Amino acid sequence: MQNKLMQLMRKYQRGNRPTFHLGPFLPIAAIQDRGLSFNDVFRDAQTMTTAARMSFELGFESTVLPFDLNVEAEILGARVLYHDGFEGHPVYPTIAHRPVADAEDVAIPTDMGSSGRMPAILHAISSLKNSGLDMGAVGAFIPGPFTLAGQVMEPERLFIMMLKNPDQAGRILERLTAFINALKSLYAAAGVDFMVVEEGGAASISPGMFG
Repeated sequence: MQNKLMQLMRKYQRGNRPTFHLGPFLPIAAIQDRGLSFNDVFRDAQTMTTAARMSFELGFESTVLPFDLNVEAEILGARVLYHDGFEGHPVYPTIAHRPVADAEDVAIPTDMGSSGRMPAILHAISSLKNSGLDMGAVGAFIPGPFTLAGQVMEPERLFIMMLKNPDQAGRILERLTAFINALKSLYAAAGVDFMVVEEGGAASISPGMFG
């Protein structure tokens, strides 16, 4: 079977306006209209699948999941909080406890597919890929190692370490990179059409330090 994203790229290579997106997209109003729990979008396989399928229903030719950047941190031992919302507005999950202080604290699970929310995410991917409908490309959204470091470590500690002990910070990033590579293999085995690695956290440091 040909890769759906490559089919879309060829479809629009002559300059036509594409209708696929490469990042997580949540149609908040549609989720509320259907009476779905916002928190279940992140944790429940069926609700996650429904939310991801809304991208196709709204006319996009791709969908991307999961919908937050805390999945990987949770697998590595971070504690995630889910919020009821504020004055009718949904609030994304946040991290309450960050478990990493040095490289030895980055414990990569041997069975990553059964850790944290991965069972629900993998089930949602399977449901989308095996629906029998030619809807479009299904992608996975992953934080880069520096962005993930800011999720599993106290950001202030990370920034100080980058300045005063860059070798130690480098060892943490190497461990996180190994974790991300293992996660990429898991997503590839699940059949996703593409993966997006988001390294937006690096915007908080200078290009020289990031290099």
